[in-house]
Amino acid sequence: MKSRSRFISVVLCFLFSIALSNAAQQQIDEFSPFQFSVLGDNRPHGAPEKIIQPDIFKRAIQEINLLGSEFTVIIGDLILGYDDDKRLIIAEWDEFFKTCERFTNPYYPVVGNHDVFDKQSEKMWVKRLGPLHFAFSHKGCRFICLYSEDPEKMNFILDEQVAWLESELQEHKDAKYIFVFLHKPLWREYYFPEGNTNWMEDVHPLLAKYKVNTVFAGHEHLYELSEEVDGVRYIITGGAGAEIGNMPYRGDFYHHLSVNAQDEEAQIIVIKTGSIFAQDVVTQERVQQVDEFLESVSSKSFSIRLGEAVEKTIRITPKNAFNESIIIDYSVQAPEESGWTCEEKQKQIMLEPGDSTEIIFNITFDGEVVFPVPENKIICIIEEEKVIELATPMDFSIERPVRIKKALGKIKIDGKLSEKSWSAMESAGRWMKTDKSGWAGEITDWFICYDNNFLYMAFDCKEDEMKTIKQTSKEKDWSFLDDDCVIFYLDPVKDGQSRFCFGITAFGVTMDYRAPQGKVDFNWNPKWNIVAKKRKDGYIIEAAVPFEILDCKIPSTGTEWAINAFRMCTPEPPELDGWSFPTQRLSNPAGYGMAVFE
Repeated sequence: MKSRSRFISVVLCFLFSIALSNAAQQQIDEFSPFQFSVLGDNRPHGAPEKIIQPDIFKRAIQEINLLGSEFTVIIGDLILGYDDDKRLIIAEWDEFFKTCERFTNPYYPVVGNHDVFDKQSEKMWVKRLGPLHFAFSHKGCRFICLYSEDPEKMNFILDEQVAWLESELQEHKDAKYIFVFLHKPLWREYYFPEGNTNWMEDVHPLLAKYKVNTVFAGHEHLYELSEEVDGVRYIITGGAGAEIGNMPYRGDFYHHLSVNAQDEEAQIIVIKTGSIFAQDVVTQERVQQVDEFLESVSSKSFSIRLGEAVEKTIRITPKNAFNESIIIDYSVQAPEESGWTCEEKQKQIMLEPGDSTEIIFNITFDGEVVFPVPENKIICIIEEEKVIELATPMDFSIERPVRIKKALGKIKIDGKLSEKSWSAMESAGRWMKTDKSGWAGEITDWFICYDNNFLYMAFDCKEDEMKTIKQTSKEKDWSFLDDDCVIFYLDPVKDGQSRFCFGITAFGVTMDYRAPQGKVDFNWNPKWNIVAKKRKDGYIIEAAVPFEILDCKIPSTGTEWAINAFRMCTPEPPELDGWSFPTQRLSNPAGYGMAVFE
């Protein structure tokens, strides 16, 4: 009862502080030194633990209590969210509040995209936690918490809130320190390119004008001291419990921050389980160095064809982007049971800062046994410490031709596949896991034909666990990788710049977009006919795509299109399968197969 009262008092503190910020004359307390904590992205990892808060978050709370923090700011992604099941979301919030009862001092939650993802979740936040943006004072300092997750325009601080922010900054310009909190690091162009946010245009100039000390954000599951801009210190802290990467040298480690507001400065200490670090433990410079190094050791993609033996040359040009000498151990690991062989399997070189070199491997494919796929393994050593150890599947695509025949008669889009055109047709072939770990676990038979008006598609998706397939949204153009679905890409021009994408879930929710000049356009809403029909052992997708919406003529004999398709299977363990291997991302035309019209 006592801890519940403490949380209610925090919410009342929100409301009270916001009410005070609207007053014409609010007095700031006289400054005296104090310490508070900041952490972000504590949400559960997902299935099977959708509700239970991570143990690492509970450990962080324990450490914050030991530090004697006067309060804690949690900068978003407090729950897993992103679900239409209201009861599940309520249970997730209940678990979050129960976990936070461990705090011995107040905590201030900031909205994250997993917390507010639509209007319903926004209403739930307001009802259970209070205002979406707010401010409060503590010992002569001002704390401003912003809302960057408005479902109407995510990643933007809207005009009304910008005006409120300016009023807050003006009214409290004499505060000893002003700290600003939000969920996403909107200042980092790497994550939020120009045009995807208004931070640097509308928000940062105000922060610089009123001499804001520090801006804290999460969202990216790492720690980074970003470059200071116009005297404003920017920090990313997203290591409170959500899944995290495997390169601590790049900032991938669980952590929380201790902020010590002293007369001379506001000192920030990065705390890892059992350790305390200075704030520059990972700087933006180091993150960029690691990214530059990894880019230099990535091999270019190549293509193979089933049934054709071939030898390929792998070239990488590693560059030492670091300030110290490095040793690179690079190897190609081709499993003995696969159809791949590599005579020289390992090379080790030393590079001084700024130097680069070329490493060449020749690898042979027998044309038959694709899996298991060879791995490129990279180890980077600095001062006898392995700072990077990375093993990735070899980046290649499989060119797959498919012949598209004329329909043998009229086709009715009903999900039954009872027409002769379907029964007389052979499947386009076996599908593969997109992570290159093997053939698909579930069978997907893909059939294609056409007439003078339509391109017809049919997908017969086998599924042993129909009771557990997922539907997270009923809205068009939802994120399809969250649901059981089929997605197919068409590129009539074969230039990678004129592709069309269509998709449908097992429950009949559709998605479509076009990408003229490679720019995705979700505002494109063409008329096409598609049906999803479930059955005991799977589901069928049947579609008719008019040639006229594809901005192309009716194909003649011999016409070639680039084409590909993917299927998301969510029953545990989830699996994304593809007909032809993509490279780097699903929509990349470099991994498409070739369709030839007959």
